[in-house]
Amino acid sequence: MAAVTGRPGRATAGMTCIAPRPPLFSVAGFRLAVEALADRLHAGGDAQARAWGWEVTRTSWGGRTYRDPRMSRLSATGGGGVSRRAVAGRGRGRSG
Repeated sequence: MAAVTGRPGRATAGMTCIAPRPPLFSVAGFRLAVEALADRLHAGGDAQARAWGWEVTRTSWGGRTYRDPRMSRLSATGGGGVSRRAVAGRGRGRSG
């Protein structure tokens, strides 16, 4: 049995193939690369948003939407559910 070569002129015995990925020059491959990069770039912000109790939704091409569920309570109750000062202090490095 012939050895699998990783690069021309170099034989690598026992080389295993993990999962096939689409080539990077395809739209699907490019999208996967963009989304993987976005996951790494947004990791800190996502973790902080979740720590504050926000909902983080991944959108297409690595985008994110962040939603504070308390804001819907504010609009539904006319502001009586949560104080505006407590909500305003979130996301600016201040404690509310």
